[in-house]
Amino acid sequence: IMNENYFNKVAIVHERLDRRTLLEGLAEEAVELSQAALKSIRAEKMNHNVTPLDVVKAEKQLLEEIADVRCYLDVLGLTQNNLINVLAEIKMHRWIERLESDEKC
Repeated sequence: IMNENYFNKVAIVHERLDRRTLLEGLAEEAVELSQAALKSIRAEKMNHNVTPLDVVKAEKQLLEEIADVRCYLDVLGLTQNNLINVLAEIKMHRWIERLESDEKC
């Protein structure tokens, strides 16, 4: 649960940075999140491309990148947008439909 202090800091960042800068930062953090997810696959030995990074550190990096993306989403005001929740519900419904369709094949 985010506290009031966090949202005060979100407001400060929002006031100081323009939308383009925030979107650029979001894009950079999204790439880092993608890389951390791929690194977790390697750390958990889900493929043959090994990494010296252990599972605990890989998980920590993944969570840090998720938090970075979340911060940008909060500053951009996207997590407060009800449309995100509606779209997430639609996408989850489609995902379930695809999974159920695959089971029938």
